[in-house]
Amino acid sequence: MKVFFYGTLRKGGIFSRSLPEDRKITLCQLKGIRMYMLGQFPGVQVTNDKKDFVVGEVVDFEGILSQEEWDAMITNMDRIENTANGLFERSMIETPHGEAIIYLVTDDTLKVFGEDFKKYRDKDLEILTDWASVDPMIADMVPTLNKEKDNVTIRTAGQKD
Repeated sequence: MKVFFYGTLRKGGIFSRSLPEDRKITLCQLKGIRMYMLGQFPGVQVTNDKKDFVVGEVVDFEGILSQEEWDAMITNMDRIENTANGLFERSMIETPHGEAIIYLVTDDTLKVFGEDFKKYRDKDLEILTDWASVDPMIADMVPTLNKEKDNVTIRTAGQKD
């Protein structure tokens, strides 16, 4: 009963208020994941490229939620992530703290956002590693992130490393 949160559902994020207060949070970094800034929220995709990584939280709900509460929470997260319309898809990922649910941005969503950014903002999507670099409320809520901010990288999707 674990979920990997990397954006607006992280502690301090706008949607985190819908989660139980007494959840067990472990900050970690996952390699082979690329985070895109999609305006007011992030989206991640698995790349398996060792240069890509994302900072987030593995949240363990074991012993905190009943099966019914877990099912209701997942249903609510599916609604937040708009899985019914294909904005994100729920998947499983291996973390240093065990297998966890992760919400991945779909290829179609990434394509649409990429085209919109190019057309309306005349720039490529930004790639970042830690949503706290964009959302100061998260950084303020999780003090350990402040130490890691020096490791945050931001680049555009068109930029070569």
